[in-house]
This record gives sequence, C-alpha cells and structure tokens, in this order.
Amino acid sequence: RGSATPLPSLSTAAAAGALPRLPGVDTAQGLAQTGGKAARYLDLLKRFQRGQAEAPQQIEAAMRDGDSELAVRLAHTLRGTAGTLGAEGLQRIAAELEAALKSGDAAWRQRLGETQAQLAPLVAALATHFEAADALVTPAPPGASAAQRPTVPAALLQTLHQQIAQYDSQATETVAQLRDLLGTQSPAVLLQLDECLMNFAFDEATQLLPQLQALLQLDTAP
Repeated sequence: RGSATPLPSLSTAAAAGALPRLPGVDTAQGLAQTGGKAARYLDLLKRFQRGQAEAPQQIEAAMRDGDSELAVRLAHTLRGTAGTLGAEGLQRIAAELEAALKSGDAAWRQRLGETQAQLAPLVAALATHFEAADALVTPAPPGASAAQRPTVPAALLQTLHQQIAQYDSQATETVAQLRDLLGTQSPAVLLQLDECLMNFAFDEATQLLPQLQALLQLDTAP
C-alpha cells in the first residue's frame, strides 16, 4: 500500500531530500512513527536497506546450518523493522515466516520465498534512491575535532547505557536525541551504534559504548 499523498520519483526525491515512492510501503505511516521527522525516517530506510537486504539468504543459511534460533531471530528483526517503516505486507509475511520457523513447519520455505518477493523490489528501490542521493552530496569540510563538539548531558548517555543493558528498544530514540544534539558532528561510532540497535544487536552495541563515551564532550553539571 502506498502513501495517500503522491510522492516524487526516486530521482526527484533524491534531489530534493524528500521521501521516495516505495513499493509496498505506506510512507505516511512510517513517517508518523518517527514523529514526522523526514530525516530520521530516511535514515531508517537507509539502514533497513543495508541491514535487511540479505535477510532471506541469512535465514536460509541459518536453517541449513541447523540454527533455527538464529533464523527465528532474523525473521523477527525483519518483521519489526518492516513494521517501523510502514511496509505492512512485508511485515505480515515476515511474521508468518517467523511463526513457521518457530513451530518447525515445513511451510517456512514457501514463506521465505514470499518474503523475498516482497523484500526484493523494496531493497532495489531504496538502493536506486540512495545512490541518486549520494551522487548529489557535496563533500563536507573536514570534521570538527572532539573538543569543538557540542556538549552532551551525561544523564542522556547514562540513560542510553541502561537501555542497552536492558535490551530496551527505546535506546534507538535516545541515540536519535544524541544525533540531533550533535548534528553533522556526530562521530562515526554513534552511527555504528544506531545501526546495531536498528538490528537489535544489543551485545554489539554494548561494545561500542566506551568508544562513544570517550569521543563525547559530556556536561556533568547537575
């Protein structure tokens, strides 16, 4: 299902930094889940393209290796991220795939094929959009040093630590707050952390926290 409001073509959207028209995605619904923040939604779309493009192949490989637990986790992640974007059809078939994998139903192979059929055109459209957008980006000047970065409330970082330790999905919103505060001066490790959380890789995210803390200018005032 597409957005009720016609969206620009991929090339036009890329040029304007706008939302593209995507197969099987209700962009209005997805945008609403990011509080109407188009930049945040576009960021989720980009990370979905990078993180989920090979999900069906990864699930098949996990099942071939006898690791059904990993296969279920991968299907669960695909379902959740698809729902966040407003890809209802993909979310629905991924949920059916997850259920089949959990129950050991042999129909998981058919569900996997259906999942791939839903996912492939979306990933292709996203790749086209972001390739066009990247071609239009003007190289930024050398990044500011850590000493020039805006200060970040220490309490916000502490909240992030707690959320990741508790496997709390709200950690993605805390990272979004950090990125809003830092803007173009966000360190690369913060983007890596965001990628991990998008894919529910909380253990990997934990390993990135010390590096992130070392790079931030923390405001410890009460």
